[in-house]
Amino acid sequence: NLTMLRTYHKSGALSGMDKLIPHSIDGVTADLIIQDLALTRSFAEVAAHICYPDRPTVKEMYQTNLFVNNHKLFSTDQLTATMARVSIPFLGFGLGVNSWRHISTAFKRKLGRFAEDLLEDDEQDTVEALQAGHNRSTENRIYGLSPDALAGAPEDLLPLFLQASTNWQLVMHTVPGGLQLAYPLARSHQTNTPTAAAAVAPLQGAEVISSMQNLIMARIEDQLVAGIERNIVARVVDALVPAVRTIIHDTLAKAMPQQSVSHSEDFWPRGEGPKHASQEEAQDVSGSQNTGLVKDKISVLADRSLLTLRVLLQDERANWRSSKQKDAVLSVLKRETDIIAMLKTGGGKSMLAIIPAIMDTKRAVVVVLPLKSLMTDWERKLKAMGVHFQIYNPTVRLRRDANLILVSADKAKFKTWRQHLAELNEVLPVGRLVFDEAHLPLLAENFREAMRYMQEIRQFPMQLVLLSGTIPPFSVAALKASFGLAGNAIEIRESGNRPELEYIMKTPAQSNTLESTVIQIVESERQTWTPEDRGLVFVSDLGNRHVCVLIAAPQSGWPFYNGSKEMSDTSRVQCYGDWFTGKCPVMICTSAFSTGNDYPHVRVVIHLKTPLEMTEIIQAQGRGGRDGRPARCYILPSSAPPKIAVGQSEMDHKGLQYAHDYIYRYGLNRCLRYGSTLYIDGEGMECRRHESNQRCCVCKADPNHNPSQVTAHSDKQNTHSTSANKRTIEHVSDSSDPFEKVHQQAKKSRTDRLEGEMKRVERMRNALDKMKDRGCPPCIAFGEQGGRSVHPIFQCPSLERLGVSWDMYKAWKASIQYHKHKGICWKCHVPTCGDELHAPLERGKALCDWPDVVMPLALTVFQRANIREAAQRYFGAVWQKIDQFNNWLMKAPGAGHHSNGMDLVLWYVEEYLK
Repeated sequence: NLTMLRTYHKSGALSGMDKLIPHSIDGVTADLIIQDLALTRSFAEVAAHICYPDRPTVKEMYQTNLFVNNHKLFSTDQLTATMARVSIPFLGFGLGVNSWRHISTAFKRKLGRFAEDLLEDDEQDTVEALQAGHNRSTENRIYGLSPDALAGAPEDLLPLFLQASTNWQLVMHTVPGGLQLAYPLARSHQTNTPTAAAAVAPLQGAEVISSMQNLIMARIEDQLVAGIERNIVARVVDALVPAVRTIIHDTLAKAMPQQSVSHSEDFWPRGEGPKHASQEEAQDVSGSQNTGLVKDKISVLADRSLLTLRVLLQDERANWRSSKQKDAVLSVLKRETDIIAMLKTGGGKSMLAIIPAIMDTKRAVVVVLPLKSLMTDWERKLKAMGVHFQIYNPTVRLRRDANLILVSADKAKFKTWRQHLAELNEVLPVGRLVFDEAHLPLLAENFREAMRYMQEIRQFPMQLVLLSGTIPPFSVAALKASFGLAGNAIEIRESGNRPELEYIMKTPAQSNTLESTVIQIVESERQTWTPEDRGLVFVSDLGNRHVCVLIAAPQSGWPFYNGSKEMSDTSRVQCYGDWFTGKCPVMICTSAFSTGNDYPHVRVVIHLKTPLEMTEIIQAQGRGGRDGRPARCYILPSSAPPKIAVGQSEMDHKGLQYAHDYIYRYGLNRCLRYGSTLYIDGEGMECRRHESNQRCCVCKADPNHNPSQVTAHSDKQNTHSTSANKRTIEHVSDSSDPFEKVHQQAKKSRTDRLEGEMKRVERMRNALDKMKDRGCPPCIAFGEQGGRSVHPIFQCPSLERLGVSWDMYKAWKASIQYHKHKGICWKCHVPTCGDELHAPLERGKALCDWPDVVMPLALTVFQRANIREAAQRYFGAVWQKIDQFNNWLMKAPGAGHHSNGMDLVLWYVEEYLK
């Protein structure tokens, strides 16, 4: 039986010495260690001497250390990375060293404190020991020991430690050691083989135990006798054989199940049983098969939800904004399948989260908000209604007393969020997750990490409710796939027509004339405003010169709300507050404000210069007239159309091409309301169809205008397709857990992605280690054997051969900055990969394992003409000048990659350092 000694430090400071704890090694590990030490280690020592002639410490490592990682010892980070890569396919998450410490401790606490109990017994004093004038620990360490025993413990305790190891191995369904099994036969799934079965498989009768006991004891005696002096053998064998015989007998007996078959009640604690459905629940299930009763139940549910709505709005006469809003709320309350609620702006989408949270207090409702402006608006709205809620803070655990939880999309991707939500789910099940403005992941996937892998947001079997007022019919399929919705997800679409809005488009004009037009429009509109009325001016980009002109204009001085990093959250809140309270009734803003603002009395919305996206046009114009009173929406296009970049096979979810055609192709020739509703609903509605519709500028000029006679938009994506999943509200699911299947799909998707990422991280780590171990990148590239020697980059003799001085290198390295992607260390330029490859980035700290690999190699590649030509062919790039090379390094990498510099390292290592 192979035994390993582990140092125990817990009481070392008190006793002045560390304890050595023996562990019996399991069958697989024992066989592999023996083969390593007896067969391969000597060859490894010879190989280390040949490969590292100038580093004798490498050979010494193989002589003195049990585990060696090539030419160095294992680090905790390396062990964690390896454990994570292996565990992800089976557990769904990366089980590292720290996580294993927590889990194994919990296992031991619940399943058996074998070794810990022995240590605690050693530290607990007995009356007999105190009578002798010392404590029990001293007694066990000094007195009553055989001179041949292991130092620090009496030999009668050693078998107890081995038994603790064997018990733990059996609990973990691992084949114990001592059976002399080859590792393929000692693996857990091989426990049915004849030999292994003797240790861990169900055994029949005392005869089997006795025969196996005799077999094992014979082998143990032979092993103890071999190579040990006879006078020591007699003492050790006489002392250990009876104890080990008892250990094996007890262990095998525990591994055997009783002859009688356990009943299902045995799985439940005494006095308890499986919780069966109550009589009321059984009646509900049986009653669901009766159509009449189902309709009665839905009617009661509708009445209760309407009453809740009136309480929230503090209006006893309040009613649903539309029948679609009612259907959506009831579908969420029934919690049978996923919901896509496509209600128009101002259609009451927020009630789909608020009403279920109030009516179903035994389940938590999570609301994910992808924009900061949405968080501000939801918070204001909930406080005004008196609804109890909590906003997620990564430093504070979620409370169970507030079942409505607001979280930003960025924080919903943090590991801490998943941990805190899992803890809450244990005491308050998470039943629903509502994602507001759910169309944004389709629009923002290319520049926001938080909008990627949305399917993984379903952490438990819970209902997903997607809210949006601007999902074109052709985008629904992509939205379902992005979030991993159930195949029978319900789509509830309300017409996007806003009759209270008057659409006005001006003739395209020179850009330098547009600011004065904006000021004139606002001054004219404000003449009829009341103190509560407001105005919004949307600009297409942060660097728009019109912003500076309008802010500096003496007759305006309007604040500028935007989502850039330069504007702090405090400034945004103050800017919004000044506008909301009327201190500055007109505000300039970007598309960051086009969603989430529900202020009811916006009388004018102006798009200054050509808006780029049709979705953003509809969202921004939807800020107007939410109180039901008329509002005007202006578009002031520039005479120079913006460039459109949409690939041939790319789905234009933003409506870039449609916005261009809406303004420049159709412009003032077709009803503006018709063009807007055609995009968002798949069916256009002209102004003249309903008397309640405000007439747009086109229909005012030509009251008999028929937009359907105008040549239809040629975009083949804009086709209205009815969904087969528009089920009736009366449908009742017969599934006890309708979200388990999609939850498992989301879990598998996350597992597959993490497994792929861990493989990529491991590939990058190996490449970086290989470069670091070889030495200096410039020296390696020049074929210098001195490249193996360790010297800092500022002492590299090969820099001069590259035609670069140390000062030039420093200036060049400092010029490489990453504005289009995050998570790259400023010092070593290694991507963090979510802190899996590089230590977390902290201001003022740079804990880099590979400080001089990426950038020295990159410069070497560019300066060496032959290597640069090979790299250009591989990456399909042209670097005639250093500026071109710098731009390529700083450019955002392709999907699945972290940086072009890291890709360059991978290519070089795998091409030149094979």
